[in-house]
Amino acid sequence: MPLAVFRIRMRHQNKSNFNRHLHVLTVGTFIFLVLNVFSQDQKYGVLAGGNFSNLLGDYEEIIPSERRLSIHLGVFGDFAISPKVSVVPQLIYSSQGLRDTGIATVFPTFEFENGNLVEGTTTITSEGSYILDYLTAPIQLKYAVGKDFNLVIGPQVAFLVDGRFRGTTTIDGVTEKDNSNVDVSEKFDYGGFVGVAYKPLSKMFVELKYYQGFADTNKNEDFIIGGDVTMRNSIFQMSLGYYIF
Repeated sequence: MPLAVFRIRMRHQNKSNFNRHLHVLTVGTFIFLVLNVFSQDQKYGVLAGGNFSNLLGDYEEIIPSERRLSIHLGVFGDFAISPKVSVVPQLIYSSQGLRDTGIATVFPTFEFENGNLVEGTTTITSEGSYILDYLTAPIQLKYAVGKDFNLVIGPQVAFLVDGRFRGTTTIDGVTEKDNSNVDVSEKFDYGGFVGVAYKPLSKMFVELKYYQGFADTNKNEDFIIGGDVTMRNSIFQMSLGYYIF
């Protein structure tokens, strides 16, 4: 398994999580219907790009990590509510997480030899990626600051659909490949983002933004056991978008 300070815990979503997801879906549907009624112009398209992600928080004092390079892809609608302002809801599948750079953790061991208690140690090191795949729903407020440039800002909610560790684990010098599931009970994430967009062609744009999550993915100690150790999503994102119609 990955670092021994990490714990894999199997849980089912409880009723409160289901209700929270249902409320978000209801609000999102209502916003979409209102935008369709009141927008001056409507466009729809697809986008894809890269993520440069990590989980920020107190855990960095315990575990060294690096940002993970991954991808995202999705669809969007662009609803103009004035000549300079648009609301852009998106639905994106986003692969996030972090890279574990490897840290040796030493654990005491106790064995009996010839009736005598012998104390020793076991060293465990893991190195690889913690992969957290989310279905995200950003709602952008886009403001035109020039002919082809826009500022974007807004909230985002997300639901974790899959979590896993992919890498290697070394125990007392013996290294094995590791591709294990990581079940995170805090599947709901929310936060905010800010960025810029550039439209070089009439149907194409490039977007750069930074997202900071506010939810603690270690709320129920699925990753790090013991203590008030926070882990929050942090993502630099670059997207290439194309208007289909």
